[in-house]
Amino acid sequence: FIEEHFESFDKFKEEFTKTAMSIQGSGWIYLAKDGKIKTITNHQIKKDILILVDWWEHAWALDYQADKKAYLENVWKIMNWSHINTRWGKSL
Repeated sequence: FIEEHFESFDKFKEEFTKTAMSIQGSGWIYLAKDGKIKTITNHQIKKDILILVDWWEHAWALDYQADKKAYLENVWKIMNWSHINTRWGKSL
């Protein structure tokens, strides 16, 4: 799935990070079931989420101060890919 939409996992992470870092203020960033990277800004309900990262300041400010990129790098380390595969219904 990742390689189908982004060519490689590294390119996916790069694109995800780029989109996350472009968020002004707070929100969420996610990978949708259609393979697109999307954002949520106003507590909208989404039913197409495979991977969701909290981008509100409460998630990163105390531990990372303004270094949101370091926060995201550590989020990658704790993602449960088995669960993500289950949400997708097949191997990513």
